[in-house]
This record gives sequence, C-alpha cells and structure tokens, in this order.
Amino acid sequence: TMKTTPLAKLLHDKTKGNVLYTMQALEGLRRRKVLTRNIHTMQWEWDEQRAADEIDLSANVVDLITSKLQSLPEDLRRCLQMASFLRSTFRRSLLETLMDMEIEHQQQKADGGDTMRTLAVADMSVGDALNLAVKEELLERLDVDTATAAEIAEGTVTSGATFRFVHDRIQQAAFSLTPPGDELDQMKYQVGKHL
Repeated sequence: TMKTTPLAKLLHDKTKGNVLYTMQALEGLRRRKVLTRNIHTMQWEWDEQRAADEIDLSANVVDLITSKLQSLPEDLRRCLQMASFLRSTFRRSLLETLMDMEIEHQQQKADGGDTMRTLAVADMSVGDALNLAVKEELLERLDVDTATAAEIAEGTVTSGATFRFVHDRIQQAAFSLTPPGDELDQMKYQVGKHL
C-alpha cells in the first residue's frame, strides 16, 4: 500500500476525488501504457513522473471521454452518437429504428450524389455495439433483473432491452462527436421525427 500512495495522492490531487475523473485518468494511463500490469509479479507498475505528466485533467472531462470514444470501433461510436440524442434511458428497438432511418437517409443522399459520410452501422449489429458499450463501461443495461439467465450468459440483447449512459458526461461526449452543421441537424431531425 505504501507503494501506491504517491499514485493515489497524484490522482486525488488531479481529480479532486471525482470518481468519473479518477476512472478516466486511470484508464488513460493504462491505455497509454504508463500504468501496466507486470505478469510476473502480478502487480501494477508505473513511472511516477510520466504519470504526473500524462494526467492532465485541466482539460474538460468530456474531452478525456471523447478521446476514449474516438479510439473505439467506428460502428460503436456511431451507435453511441445516435443514442446520445435520446433521453438518458433508451431501448435497443428505438436505437435500431433510428439507425435504420439514418441508413435510409444516407442511401437517399448517396443516390443524389451527396458524399456526406454515412452513420450506418456496417460491420457490427446494434446489439453487438450495445454489448461492447456495456463492456467498455459506457452504457449500463437496466433490465438485467428481467433478462433470462441465457440472455445474460450469451450477452444477448433483445429488442426490449433498456440501456442508459453510465454518466451524463459520457452522453455529452458521444453527442460532441457529431460535428455541427447539416449532419447534426439531420440527426436531430430524424430523432425528433421518430419521437
């Protein structure tokens, strides 16, 4: 425990004890290989000076989370973007409907010669994207108590499955991935039209 005291103090000083900031800072250190697990000693190791240099929480926490989101598979990012336009709690079926509407809209644009980038999920189903978002601790599934044991064991996401962002800052970061302009306006229109 004495070994971890300097890192704990650094994290507390930088995050002011905010749990979300602390978790994002630790994940960032791990992702950038500043904090690593030694497989021989089964202990975490880090370079204190490099950790102090790397933890820059003077930046907005949304920027930290946005950075994490940008490192995720594109299909997952697109699902999170669309989900960010919804209330904090949403059903898989609603997200799928909106993603399908977006695919149709993008196909119509492509047929018209517009090169606007598509927001359709291509390589990953919405269910797979939601499962991965839960594993990445970005979303949490709210209907676990009503899901069957087989659904939970297999990671099956039924159309009635209900989700929410783990923190409103994660939803805000996902929303910020959509650049302002026509694309943002179109996504708002699609969501508003359906709701």
